[in-house]
Amino acid sequence: MTDIPRPAAREHGTSPVLTHHGDWAELRLNRPDVHNRLEPADIEVLCKDIEKLNADTEVRVVVLTGAGTRTFCSGFHLGAFQATASNADQAFEALVDAVESMRTLTIARVNGSMYGGAADLALACDFRVGVFASTMTVPAARLGLHFYGHGLRRWVTRVGPGVAKRTFLAAQTFDADELLACGFYTSCVAPEQLDTAYMDLVDQLRGMAPLAVQGMKQIINDASVGAYDHAKATRQQLASLGSDDFAEGRAALAAKRPPVFKGK
Repeated sequence: MTDIPRPAAREHGTSPVLTHHGDWAELRLNRPDVHNRLEPADIEVLCKDIEKLNADTEVRVVVLTGAGTRTFCSGFHLGAFQATASNADQAFEALVDAVESMRTLTIARVNGSMYGGAADLALACDFRVGVFASTMTVPAARLGLHFYGHGLRRWVTRVGPGVAKRTFLAAQTFDADELLACGFYTSCVAPEQLDTAYMDLVDQLRGMAPLAVQGMKQIINDASVGAYDHAKATRQQLASLGSDDFAEGRAALAAKRPPVFKGK
């Protein structure tokens, strides 16, 4: 496993922190004293960071996590709803949609429990590595809040209508075993094994051919919402056949060595 580097991070006080590690990056929610809840300004920071990461073709994998060991995130600060009216819900929905459609592969390093929209934020990632001490609750129905539509769609297409109904209509709390069984978690480990588990996955994904996996991610996401475009999928498939990465993959296989992909 690759050692976890610790370069200097670009800090925003208690706002989210973006840290680059060469061909992968980490976005860390940074309010552990209030369970990493998201303020309106945090959403703006995260959206700008996502734009930067989408434009940086060197980055192949992005890890989203929370500071501390108790909570991944407690969702959007409910006290801000009154001040920002309906714009708050719309801004959070746009943020989660942006995570879902990122160019890179994404991993939610779920270091603790999830509440409200934070569960959807994790689900928007391609993979979720959690800890057995974690739970998940979305209390929208208990608060009189209709959850935003794209979030409901995401839950139905990714974990199924049964789990979505338990989550949103009954506001049930799921423990880690249930989250693993229903497919929400990709994997789940003891807290002391979390860093090893998510870095193993980071290393695995970094070794994949970038153009191939990024293109296939688009097609899978499109298909999950009924927007599969066979012509688009065929174009991307044919383009990969002429890529330097495909030539490198075949050469590496013949030489019995690990491939070195350049994303070209």
